[in-house]
Amino acid sequence: MKLYETIAKYEKHMKADYKPDNTIRIHLSALKRFAEWFKNGDIDSVTSGTVLDYKEHLLSKGAGGKSINTYMSIFRSFFSLMYQYDYIDKDLSKYFTNYKPKIASLEKMQGIRQREYSDKDVQKIKKFITKEQQREIYKVASKRKSCIRDKLLMQTMITCGLRCSEARTLQVKNIDIENKTLRIVGKGYKERMVPLLNSKHIKALMEYIENLDTDDYLFKAVGSTVNKPMTSQALHIIFNEIMTSAGIPVGRGQDGVASHDFRGTYITAMLDAGASISDVAEAVGHSNWLTTKMYYRPNDSEDKRLRLEKLMRESELV
Repeated sequence: MKLYETIAKYEKHMKADYKPDNTIRIHLSALKRFAEWFKNGDIDSVTSGTVLDYKEHLLSKGAGGKSINTYMSIFRSFFSLMYQYDYIDKDLSKYFTNYKPKIASLEKMQGIRQREYSDKDVQKIKKFITKEQQREIYKVASKRKSCIRDKLLMQTMITCGLRCSEARTLQVKNIDIENKTLRIVGKGYKERMVPLLNSKHIKALMEYIENLDTDDYLFKAVGSTVNKPMTSQALHIIFNEIMTSAGIPVGRGQDGVASHDFRGTYITAMLDAGASISDVAEAVGHSNWLTTKMYYRPNDSEDKRLRLEKLMRESELV
């Protein structure tokens, strides 16, 4: 099967999964460039050598390590899905490993690490919603026209650390109330299990899904009579309106709050409670545990086990 043919199938799957338009555009652009370079060869003929040659091609075109790794991530998603749906006989995604530049010396390696994980980067990523802000968010959401849905949306994102795309495409069949878990399909179609730790959130979920079918999306498209997930634009409109009404500045700047900071709230609370960095990284779907580590705040004021039990009793997440 030719690459362009499989790319068309991939596009259909992404649209069926209601991936954001911008994500689809970026993925298709990267895949079509690869197909053009590969002269639209058979997808089964891709080898590890093909990947190495394409990395060299990208380097020759001036692409940096971060850009190359973005390509590799897209290709892993593509080939993993092709294998999952039996378009190819073996999983070729393993060939698309991240680009690792050769380092001439230890000093140079340390310099690169400092640039990649500078204090500015850490401060940028270590943002979270305070308990007081959480209470105000829930208070404002409770007064909205779609109060039950909007409050549950905020609760689900904050207490489960979900990405916006993961929250809006969550289906009822992936909610296991009995075992207190959510089955999440995240970036690259990777599945993970997220624990439900907050009893108030669990109760709200139980009441909300009573009249929904198992195949229904938990947060349906606003005003739609068919079973479609809420759009990315609609979610961000709801988020921005609630934040503004709660008196919380919106934005990715130093003083602003973005929807992604809800994940930071979850990660920080889990780490403060004593959960291991690797466990938290798995729960939130971080492929690189160093990203999770940036949220770590050393705190030995309480025994870690006691703090974890405290989290389970909802004292860390409102």
